[in-house]
Amino acid sequence: MAEEPLFVRVALNAWFVPLHIAAFIFQDRILRPRGARPLALVRALVVALALLLDDSVVNPSSTVSIALTGVVMPLACFTGPVRERAAVAGLLVSTVCFAELVGTAVWMVAAPGIAASSYAGSWVRYDAHVVGTVAAVATEFAWLAVLARAWLEMRAETGRGAERGETPLVLAVFPVFQACGMLVLATPVMIAPDADPGLLFAVTVPCALCLVSDLAVLSASGRMRQQARMEREARELSARLDEVLWQSEERLANALQLAHIRHDVRNHLYVIGSLAAQGDARAACDYARDLAAGLRDRSRRAAGRGASETLAREARSALDGAGRRGRGGGRDGS
Repeated sequence: MAEEPLFVRVALNAWFVPLHIAAFIFQDRILRPRGARPLALVRALVVALALLLDDSVVNPSSTVSIALTGVVMPLACFTGPVRERAAVAGLLVSTVCFAELVGTAVWMVAAPGIAASSYAGSWVRYDAHVVGTVAAVATEFAWLAVLARAWLEMRAETGRGAERGETPLVLAVFPVFQACGMLVLATPVMIAPDADPGLLFAVTVPCALCLVSDLAVLSASGRMRQQARMEREARELSARLDEVLWQSEERLANALQLAHIRHDVRNHLYVIGSLAAQGDARAACDYARDLAAGLRDRSRRAAGRGASETLAREARSALDGAGRRGRGGGRDGS
């Protein structure tokens, strides 16, 4: 096959530049670049190659999109866990394959009888070439937008109070193996000179199902992480409620104990007051002394309970005062 003139290649490949732009937007939304300037330079080179490569081996846009934009750039030009970058590469390759299948099928329906890999046919039916490329671009933009939203929602659930770790292995391995399968299935059909539109559409359907499964896996992972987050928050809330309940029970027990102590102190003071009123100062003093000693022993056993110690001191002071009043009464009586 003779090499096409440069202006023909550029005119035909220019319509595939939006495919790369869609992939670039997807990369920027999910991954962190190693450097803004090197990334811009690499992207400029990728677009230049996409415009200048001819179809001597395979479709130039497919080669550049899949090999460079879909695989090399996510792995080499961005930082982050390898699993995450591999998953992004798999999603990009799968989406590009599906978009190119849709674009090629639409072009062959619009221009029947032209070989799928014919640049000359594309140039003769340039209107059909544009329609097919627009369909491919619209398909890629739509799917990448949906996948990016599902990915960001899943990652947002990971960051809400959870320990951020690497992307789960299934989210990295599944898109990679899926992308390899789609390449094996779709590439021979797209570059075959005698490709049939019906065969292209038949291959497009399982590729679309693959992308739907990608979306389902991302959504399921997001829901599982959301459920795990809600369960973790429920456990934390339950632990806080248990702590508040324990503190409330402890305060209630302390209050009941203090009420009991006050009741006992009032009874003791009544006994001491009665003995003093009867003129038996010695018995009142002995009673008060024994009671004070007992309270000191209780306060030592309940060390660390400031309220009980305070009450014990107050009780001892009150009993000492009652004893002094009892002794004074005894002297007056004598």
